[in-house]
Amino acid sequence: MRLEIFRRAFSEQTAPLLKNWAIATGTVNLVLAGLGRFLLHPETPSEWQNSFTLLEQVTGLKTVAATPAGWFTASSFNLLLPLLLGFFSVGVGSRLIAWEEENGILGLLLSYPLSRSHILIEKFAALLAGQTLLGTVVWITLYVLGLAAGFHLPAAVLALACLNSSLLALVFGAAAFTLGVVSGSVRKSRWITAATALAFYLLYRTPSFLPQASFLKYLSPFTYALPLSAANNLVTGSPWVSLALIGVLLALGWKVFESRDLDF
Repeated sequence: MRLEIFRRAFSEQTAPLLKNWAIATGTVNLVLAGLGRFLLHPETPSEWQNSFTLLEQVTGLKTVAATPAGWFTASSFNLLLPLLLGFFSVGVGSRLIAWEEENGILGLLLSYPLSRSHILIEKFAALLAGQTLLGTVVWITLYVLGLAAGFHLPAAVLALACLNSSLLALVFGAAAFTLGVVSGSVRKSRWITAATALAFYLLYRTPSFLPQASFLKYLSPFTYALPLSAANNLVTGSPWVSLALIGVLLALGWKVFESRDLDF
């Protein structure tokens, strides 16, 4: 019985989405590598260099260096990858408990000779495993595509950037997971998490559109994982705030799950 819940959650609820999002992130990285090679080529027309100015405006970065590191930091880590990784994490996290409660399967799980805490841990472990695998796929594809495009991106630094992006996504996956535990509704957990993520992203971007309230950016986890600083390298922040938030959210989910009176 041990790890059976994990195996089922991973194979039925995580792996199908993992395959789709691995293809999606790989395709995005392929396009970005090709576009980056074109923009950074010495013979590229000068008017195309306006792309870096546009990226500064879109991402809120102070300066986007016309280098491979600057290109990938601005276009991938500060723009598209958090979005793609977050979609995967929220999509899986919102279903792990809530979908089974909606479909009357949770009662069967609770009949197993396992504690609720154990069930919760194995369920979240399926999300953690999926997010880890997706982050690894992103790291490998970026490194290989970078080499193919003639870029020399340090593997260790690239791994740190992928780790921070994956942990940020997992914050919102943990939020969707906990909301699923609290509400028992996949739709509610997804929409509430999406609205919260949007609110945090707007707080993160306050220096760009409301400089007087730039201090509000410190209320957003995006600030610590993806700091709005000069995009001259791939070090995108610290993992500790994301890890702390994941821990708090899981503790809240555990407390609610242990105390909920579930009738089936």
